[in-house]
Amino acid sequence: MPRFALLLLVGAVALVSGQGRPNPGPTLGCTTTSFQMPGWLVTDLTYDTWGYNNLTFSIQNRATEHAYLASCWFKPAPTSGPTPTESECNISSSSNQTQTLKLFANVNEQDLVTIRAAETWKCTDRSSPSATNLTYTASGNLTTPASLTCELIAEGRKIIKSCKSASPALLIKGSLESPVKITPHYTDGVTGHNKPNCRTDPGWVISGISYLNQTGNGASSATWENLNLVIDNPAIGYQASCVLTAGNDNRLRCSGQEFGRLKPDRYVVETFAKLDLFTFEFAVNQTWYCDESDPATPIALTAGGSITLPIECETAEDKAEHTSSRSCRVPGDKDITLKGNILGQKDLPAFSIIDPVLTADGCTVTSLLNPTWRLNYFFVDKGTENNTSSVGLNIILATSKPGFGFPLSITQGEKPVAGSDSGETWYACLIGPFDPYEERLYPKECTLKWDESKEELSIKANWECSDLDTNSPIQFSGISTSKVDSPLVCDLVEDFDENGTVTTRTQCLTEDPAYSWTASIVDVKWI
Repeated sequence: MPRFALLLLVGAVALVSGQGRPNPGPTLGCTTTSFQMPGWLVTDLTYDTWGYNNLTFSIQNRATEHAYLASCWFKPAPTSGPTPTESECNISSSSNQTQTLKLFANVNEQDLVTIRAAETWKCTDRSSPSATNLTYTASGNLTTPASLTCELIAEGRKIIKSCKSASPALLIKGSLESPVKITPHYTDGVTGHNKPNCRTDPGWVISGISYLNQTGNGASSATWENLNLVIDNPAIGYQASCVLTAGNDNRLRCSGQEFGRLKPDRYVVETFAKLDLFTFEFAVNQTWYCDESDPATPIALTAGGSITLPIECETAEDKAEHTSSRSCRVPGDKDITLKGNILGQKDLPAFSIIDPVLTADGCTVTSLLNPTWRLNYFFVDKGTENNTSSVGLNIILATSKPGFGFPLSITQGEKPVAGSDSGETWYACLIGPFDPYEERLYPKECTLKWDESKEELSIKANWECSDLDTNSPIQFSGISTSKVDSPLVCDLVEDFDENGTVTTRTQCLTEDPAYSWTASIVDVKWI
């Protein structure tokens, strides 16, 4: 084996020990999990047929981590007639928390178990009253009926059926019903994780190989080189394209289908490769993820391999231009098959491949716990009599993860809205254009009022959040009043109409063009 390939593969053994780490995110506690991944984990599930049939299991709330022991009793199945209906389970816990969990279960004639759960809880991981006062209610069912592995045991003259779950853990995906209705989006999972041959016969197909090195003369042409090759992993249906990196250490930069996904996966396939550009000794190691046998037992798998690629090169020289080139490729552009070896694997947390990737507070959680507008670029336009004719500004909801969202401009409409009191004149907002493909972190509609004597700006707004459940957007409304705590600097501005007529107005901007401020939203309501 080539020395550089050996070093690459040995490095992969160390690499696998660090695999399985999810994408970095916020501090994940009860509040975040309650909104983004409510549900329960079921473990140690057993079933036996002593007289009354008994199903027992442990169950843990994924947000609070409170654990319970459940015992469900069923009457013996009749020799004919309908299958018994589900039974409510008895629940016990070793902790002192208030118990609000309700469980219902059934075992059918095919030894398939169904469980549904409902629970109400509070979170104490955040100190703000808005967070500690929230009450969460969620419900859900086993994602698929659980199959049992059973054996018959003779107890005297009685034959007892003793069973346990075929899986070490079962998942009940919850839908949040309060304080807002949310059915979380579980990811499709990293590419190929559930392919039947995910962890067997590792190997790759190398294709599209081409290399070109052009030497320049330093005057009319520059020296450059270009390499392209594609690495296919048939076991998971993953393809990575590789190009040269800066420097002369033969390392390639490889990337694939992890880009461009609407929802991020917790894990991504990682590909490391090297190619000696003179001997064409090639080595690769790759880490991918498998849960094809059971989502409760996912693994990170690292494999590696090396080969001398059958590449042929042609050289050409331009004496007049003092340049030369070296062009290399596989004859007939044939695909090259590379057998791999498993270098190591690491167990991952149950269901972690398909679980949602928990994120910092977005539109929904911010609107519930700390609704605040972030405002900037405020201006006041005044008419010829120096009276305020309109105001405008940029606005965005102050979330912990604005993504690619930018503040949106809103300006004051021309006429007061119907119903404005004589002492409080409100104007409709003219809302600027927005990108329909971006999350809308600004008002759908609003009215505003500018009190010049107090330098106070009030905004009544309706906005919408769909970051946690795109199928069921949540409608919010609230009012904010804030002081524009920056001096305004005024200048005359000339406007020209289509006839060339000139009009002048006074426009006042904040003294510091970068001045921004926040405005707390109160009286927040949602549906």
